[in-house]
Amino acid sequence: MPLVSIEANDQVAAINSVALSHPLGADASATERLYQTLIAFNLDAFFPDQGLKLLATEFSAWEDSKRRIDILACDRMGSLGKH
Repeated sequence: MPLVSIEANDQVAAINSVALSHPLGADASATERLYQTLIAFNLDAFFPDQGLKLLATEFSAWEDSKRRIDILACDRMGSLGKH
Protein backbone atom coordinates (compact mmCIF):
# COMPACT_ATOMS: atom_id res chain seq x y z
CA MET A 1 0.00 0.00 0.00
CA PRO A 2 1.63 3.29 -1.04
CA LEU A 3 1.45 6.46 1.00
CA VAL A 4 2.41 9.90 -0.18
CA SER A 5 4.95 12.02 1.68
CA ILE A 6 4.75 15.78 1.07
CA GLU A 7 7.65 17.95 2.14
CA ALA A 8 7.18 21.68 1.64
CA ASN A 9 9.13 24.84 2.23
CA ASP A 10 8.14 28.41 1.32
CA GLN A 11 8.19 27.86 -2.44
CA VAL A 12 8.40 24.17 -3.32
CA ALA A 13 6.59 20.97 -2.37
CA ALA A 14 8.17 17.58 -3.03
CA ILE A 15 5.77 14.64 -3.30
CA ASN A 16 7.29 11.21 -2.78
CA SER A 17 5.75 7.75 -2.68
CA VAL A 18 6.60 5.95 0.54
CA ALA A 19 6.44 2.16 0.84
CA LEU A 20 4.84 0.99 4.05
CA SER A 21 5.76 -2.31 5.62
CA HIS A 22 3.33 -4.77 7.14
CA PRO A 23 3.89 -4.56 10.92
CA LEU A 24 4.56 -7.84 12.67
CA GLY A 25 3.71 -9.87 9.58
CA ALA A 26 0.14 -8.55 9.34
CA ASP A 27 -1.75 -9.08 6.09
CA ALA A 28 -2.34 -6.20 3.66
CA SER A 29 -5.94 -5.50 4.71
CA ALA A 30 -4.99 -5.33 8.39
CA THR A 31 -2.13 -2.99 7.53
CA GLU A 32 -4.44 -0.77 5.46
CA ARG A 33 -6.91 -0.52 8.36
CA LEU A 34 -4.06 0.32 10.74
CA TYR A 35 -2.77 3.18 8.59
CA GLN A 36 -6.29 4.35 7.71
CA THR A 37 -7.13 4.68 11.40
CA LEU A 38 -3.83 6.43 12.10
CA ILE A 39 -4.49 9.01 9.36
CA ALA A 40 -8.22 9.45 10.08
CA PHE A 41 -7.71 10.31 13.73
CA ASN A 42 -4.59 12.45 13.18
CA LEU A 43 -5.63 14.61 10.20
CA ASP A 44 -3.83 17.69 11.59
CA ALA A 45 -0.53 15.81 11.67
CA PHE A 46 -0.86 14.63 8.07
CA PHE A 47 -2.46 17.79 6.66
CA PRO A 48 -1.28 20.70 8.81
CA ASP A 49 -2.96 24.09 8.39
CA GLN A 50 -5.86 22.58 6.44
CA GLY A 51 -8.32 22.59 9.34
CA LEU A 52 -9.77 19.23 8.30
CA LYS A 53 -12.50 17.63 10.40
CA LEU A 54 -13.23 13.92 10.20
CA LEU A 55 -16.81 13.20 9.11
CA ALA A 56 -16.71 9.43 8.61
CA THR A 57 -14.60 6.41 7.84
CA GLU A 58 -15.73 3.64 5.47
CA PHE A 59 -18.51 5.96 4.19
CA SER A 60 -20.89 4.28 1.76
CA ALA A 61 -24.30 5.72 2.67
CA TRP A 62 -25.57 6.76 -0.74
CA GLU A 63 -28.00 5.12 -3.14
CA ASP A 64 -26.91 2.57 -5.70
CA SER A 65 -23.28 2.46 -4.67
CA LYS A 66 -21.10 -0.51 -3.88
CA ARG A 67 -18.07 1.69 -3.32
CA ARG A 68 -16.90 3.45 -0.20
CA ILE A 69 -14.78 6.40 0.83
CA ASP A 70 -12.07 5.32 3.28
CA ILE A 71 -11.77 8.72 5.00
CA LEU A 72 -14.31 11.53 4.53
CA ALA A 73 -13.39 14.94 5.91
CA CYS A 74 -14.39 18.56 5.38
CA ASP A 75 -12.38 21.78 5.62
CA ARG A 76 -13.00 24.84 7.85
CA MET A 77 -15.76 26.07 5.52
CA GLY A 78 -17.52 22.70 5.43
CA SER A 79 -16.35 21.98 1.88
CA LEU A 80 -15.70 18.39 0.84
CA GLY A 81 -13.36 19.29 -2.02
CA LYS A 82 -11.51 22.03 -3.82
CA HIS A 83 -13.57 24.33 -6.03
